Amino acid sequence: MGLHTNIGYADSTINGTSGCVGCELFMPGHPEHATCYARLVHEHRLAAARPGLYASSFAEVRLIPGRFAQAANWKDLRGTARPDKPWLDGLPRIIFVGDLGDFLSPAVPDEYLERELLGAIQSKNGRRHFWLLLTKQPQRLAQLSLKWGGLPGHVMAMTTVTTQATADLRLPWLLKVRAKWRGISVEPMRGPIRLAKEWLREAVPYPPPCRGFRIEPAIHQVICGGESGMLARPMHPQWARDLRDQCQEEWIHFFFKQHGNWLHESQGGPWPQHTPAHQWPDGTVSYRVSDKSRRVLDGSEWSQMPAIMEAAA
Repeated sequence: MGLHTNIGYADSTINGTSGCVGCELFMPGHPEHATCYARLVHEHRLAAARPGLYASSFAEVRLIPGRFAQAANWKDLRGTARPDKPWLDGLPRIIFVGDLGDFLSPAVPDEYLERELLGAIQSKNGRRHFWLLLTKQPQRLAQLSLKWGGLPGHVMAMTTVTTQATADLRLPWLLKVRAKWRGISVEPMRGPIRLAKEWLREAVPYPPPCRGFRIEPAIHQVICGGESGMLARPMHPQWARDLRDQCQEEWIHFFFKQHGNWLHESQGGPWPQHTPAHQWPDGTVSYRVSDKSRRVLDGSEWSQMPAIMEAAA
């Protein structure tokens, strides 16, 4: 958890659980399929520092009661300037849930999520903030949103996609989540991704006594970034450009988080001769860099955020 975070699109992070059931970045029992940054932080740092909360294996999911309530009690940031993140100026405190694990892993009971997570979000203090719920289990989030009568209006339902295959798998489920706000985290981006038109718009019924439907955006935010960490793999900037252009065409807010620990030759230089290099099929090269936080894509920063000011009450 962190009251302050370097993540550009959030003010704070919180994890009311630790560990993860696994995904394309982390397959329990297969270390060759374990590039997950959260796993590295969990197993190499947190498990040693706080063994009661973090198991030695990232695959072991544990509950951490009270953390969501603690986040709800953090200071209200509405109307506050963020000198290091001016694109968040005036917005509610944005709390990122699930940056170091998946709070919707099967081992986490529904009752715990309703009591700890939903309870904190709906509390008097929790309603002052805007909550990003990021999971690789959008099917479960859809089920919970139905059970809960929809997610509160100061919550964004989000899922992670890394490839076209994971987008095809998870985004139809994300659209089933009953929520005012939905977003996609394309991080780490492992290949080009095409957003199907049917994912981007939805028919919303007018409230009674009106009849009929209106067409509204189904996706409000796309976050994109390259991979970081010791096992990071390069991202071609053309993948990010194409995704950005799709978002601009559909009026979806696009946030480019970082290139990661590889930087394409079109984005910087000159490069030392000893720098590790990756040759792309188009003949261009990406180089290994230590500064994973470079946010400029083709000379511009993309820090678009949806109009969530009215969300927190």
